[in-house]
Amino acid sequence: MVASRLLHNSSCLIGLLDSLAFSGALPAAASSSPLPTLPRAQVTLLPVIQSVEELMKLSIKELKGMLTDRNISMAGAAEKADLASLLKEKAGQVS
Repeated sequence: MVASRLLHNSSCLIGLLDSLAFSGALPAAASSSPLPTLPRAQVTLLPVIQSVEELMKLSIKELKGMLTDRNISMAGAAEKADLASLLKEKAGQVS
């Protein structure tokens, strides 16, 4: 659970830094050249090993973030339990 949250948080931080760099919110470099683009870190997401009951303890935002990080569609998920079940079903297997 801790590893999953750390991976999610690092993914969010990378996305935030990317958006700041491309929006111009970061200070311009001393030269007039554009900010260098760095390759995105490759993050391997671990399979979800928590039970659905354990996943239900997470917030909806955390569940959605974990699904988004794994490119799992949330279509048809109307309840928190649907998100937890979907996450367990789709991300609970080692690939």
